[in-house]
Amino acid sequence: MYISYILLELFSEEDFEVPQNNFIDLLWKQTSILFKNSLGTDKDATYGSGAYSYFWHIPRESHSTHFYPHLMQFGDVITQTVSCEMDFTLFPFDHHSCDMIFYLTQHPSDYVMFDSPMVFKGQNNVSIGEESMNIPTKRLPYTISVESLNTSIVYTLNRKRSATGVRFHFARNSIGLLLGGYYVPTGIFASLSLVSFIIKPEIVPGRMGLLVTLFLISTNVYGQVDAPKGRGFSLIELWMLGTNFPILAAIVEYGYVLILQTRKIAGTFGNEEVDGLIYLKKVDNFAFILSFVYQIFFVCIYWIIAHSL
Repeated sequence: MYISYILLELFSEEDFEVPQNNFIDLLWKQTSILFKNSLGTDKDATYGSGAYSYFWHIPRESHSTHFYPHLMQFGDVITQTVSCEMDFTLFPFDHHSCDMIFYLTQHPSDYVMFDSPMVFKGQNNVSIGEESMNIPTKRLPYTISVESLNTSIVYTLNRKRSATGVRFHFARNSIGLLLGGYYVPTGIFASLSLVSFIIKPEIVPGRMGLLVTLFLISTNVYGQVDAPKGRGFSLIELWMLGTNFPILAAIVEYGYVLILQTRKIAGTFGNEEVDGLIYLKKVDNFAFILSFVYQIFFVCIYWIIAHSL
């Protein structure tokens, strides 16, 4: 992520002693502000310690209502790259918050104090206490918003120092490809497992072939999902297990049916006069209803949870 413009506002000169020697160099050096999780800093060549165009002092007699008396403003154009640790456990419904915190390294808080930053994007801006500002992007599959953080004091380098920053919010804005390429197909494969219960147990190749084929195709579709690596057990894995479970349960149920059929012990469950085929049909009907109810409940609960995230 990049920050292209930073405007730092310092409090009134009445609140601290203005250094007399080389004030500009003392106020700002490129190494005087440290960004946490920084990966690199680039600075525009037209700005630097030898240029004074970024420093303004508003005198007390100014009648402008935008500035406070004796307000000093310092602006610099930099490009800052920072890292952000993201947790993809909720993929593909994940959302993340990343703080970009910076603080002074040369001057303690009783010498120079940050004001809360104001974030600008085009004609829009957001400051502390206001709602987050949305940042449109077409390069990332996220809706990005940013908010200003309040000024704080950090204890580092054996001194108390002024710190402030901004917070970025990332919320995945679309699962269109996953919906059509993963969720719908695997859901259909799970529902097709219900067909196996109406195939006669005697037709072993047809019934077992259907279930094994559905399981292999569903597993293969999961393997083709383009998802963040190292995410652990995420919601995408939960859906995979949930949709594969009725297929595996149908295979186990059919194995039970084959055991009863081959060993001819179906009649021992209940009245011995009950025909074994009738009992096997009851087993299939019960498994069909149980699998159908499970799939309805699983899909509903999954998407309710996903929508609430």
